Amino acid sequence: MATWYGKTSSFVYLANASLLNLLYKECKQMKKACKLALPSP
Repeated sequence: MATWYGKTSSFVYLANASLLNLLYKECKQMKKACKLALPSP
């Protein structure tokens, strides 16, 4: 059970990370929208 949960949560983490990465790349192309959507680092 713990192993399954660990695998699932790391999969979700990776999915979220790549989603954020995609969003960030899109943001670079649309800087106005990026400033509204994400705080700048």
